[in-house]
Amino acid sequence: MGTCKCGKEKNHGNMTRDERIEHLRECLDDAMSKIECVRDEIEILVDK
Repeated sequence: MGTCKCGKEKNHGNMTRDERIEHLRECLDDAMSKIECVRDEIEILVDK
C-alpha cells in the first residue's frame, strides 16, 4: 500500500487484512464527509 495520508498513528505495515479493511472504511468515510462538505460550500457559492 502507498503512503496513507489519513494522519493516524497506526503502523500500517503490521495491520492484518481485517484491520486494513476497517482502516479503508474509516478513510473512505472521512473522504465522503469532506466531499459532501466541499459540495455544499460550492452550492452556496453558486447560489449567490
